[in-house]
Amino acid sequence: DPPAPAPESGKTRRASTACYECQRLRTRCTIGDTGIPCTQCRVHGRACQIDESKDKRRKAEQKRTEELLRVYRSLIGGILETMRMGNGEIAQEVLSRMRHPTGLLELQDLLSEYVTLSVPEEEDEV
Repeated sequence: DPPAPAPESGKTRRASTACYECQRLRTRCTIGDTGIPCTQCRVHGRACQIDESKDKRRKAEQKRTEELLRVYRSLIGGILETMRMGNGEIAQEVLSRMRHPTGLLELQDLLSEYVTLSVPEEEDEV
C-alpha cells in the first residue's frame, strides 16, 4: 500500500481530542505527519496519551454505525423469519425485492407486512 498523502504544507492538523499533556497545559494539540505523539509532546519529550472515549466525533460515528448495524440485523432477522414461514409466494417476493436495488426502506416495508422486525438482544439469536 502506498503511504497516505501528507497534509498540505503550512497546514497543521488538529487532533480530534487533545492529549492529557496538552489538556493539562492548555495548549493546542496538533498532529504532525507522524500522528501520535502530537507535536507538543514530541518537541518536549512528553508521553502523549489520548483518551479516545472523550472524543465526541468518534462517539457520534460509533452511534451511527451501531444504529446501521441494528437496521441490518433487523432486516436479516426479518428475511430469515419470512423464509422459515414456508410460504413460497412471500419468499419469492422478498427474493425479488432483494435482487433489485430498491432500497432498504422498501424491503423493510415488505417484511413488516409479514413479520415483526426487531433486533435480537443476543448475538446468538440471529
